[in-house]
Amino acid sequence: MRSLLPLNLFILLVACTPSGQVVESGSAVNPEAPYIWEKKVFPKTLQISTSFNEDETDAIKEMGLAWSDSVNNTKTFFNVDSTTKNSYDVDSPDGVLGIYKAITWPSDVSKAALAITQIYGRRHNIGEANEYVGIEHADILVNYATGFEFDSTDDGQYDGYDLKTVVLHEMGHFLGLGHVPKYYYRPDEDEQLNEEEYKASSVMYPSISSREVKRIPQPKDIDVLVEKYLSSPAVAMASPFKPKANVPGENVKIVIELRSDGECLHKENGALVRRHQIKIK
Repeated sequence: MRSLLPLNLFILLVACTPSGQVVESGSAVNPEAPYIWEKKVFPKTLQISTSFNEDETDAIKEMGLAWSDSVNNTKTFFNVDSTTKNSYDVDSPDGVLGIYKAITWPSDVSKAALAITQIYGRRHNIGEANEYVGIEHADILVNYATGFEFDSTDDGQYDGYDLKTVVLHEMGHFLGLGHVPKYYYRPDEDEQLNEEEYKASSVMYPSISSREVKRIPQPKDIDVLVEKYLSSPAVAMASPFKPKANVPGENVKIVIELRSDGECLHKENGALVRRHQIKIK
């Protein structure tokens, strides 16, 4: 089995639990603020790059359906039937919500990243308890550029990292889900779980081994989806995550890079906001 590697992400939020020294930039922004498609308009048309082969494309479509099936078909989160050319922009939103087979890899992202999800949006209520980021655009890039192999078939042979597992995780970030804490910092309600059980309790665990298979969202993941997008009208009206009247919010691209040496970097619009070490085991 290959050594455990993190899923590195361009994302707006990740639950990186610190261990050891924490260095702050002094910025007023909150790296832990929630993020959400605030208009809650679904399905999102996620266009699949034509560079993926037929097996890979089918695997991606299956994982899109898995997210919709997770809430008993009460919400279709993804339409993944359309295709797009293999052209992506890591610097600005291009109007196409795409999943791309990345043959070239962004120079400012670790080569140890299996995939990245880049999300753009607006940061609202900055500095207040109800600070959050409203998502306006997102893309997923799968790293075919730095030597990783991905297995998209179920033939019983080991051919690399399970593509479905990687894509399911990235689609979770696309929908606004962050990472669950590492096992060593698991919440009290999960204290009775051993490490294997805890890792299996969510598809949003922040690392993956080469033979790991997770193809179905777990109850912990579904609870977050329901809270964000399927709450009753009364609960939705009472939600604190609403922009102030007549305040458009601040355009942001926050990059969270979790490196294989355990260092987690939080960047906003290219500037380092926070860095800390976490335990990688």
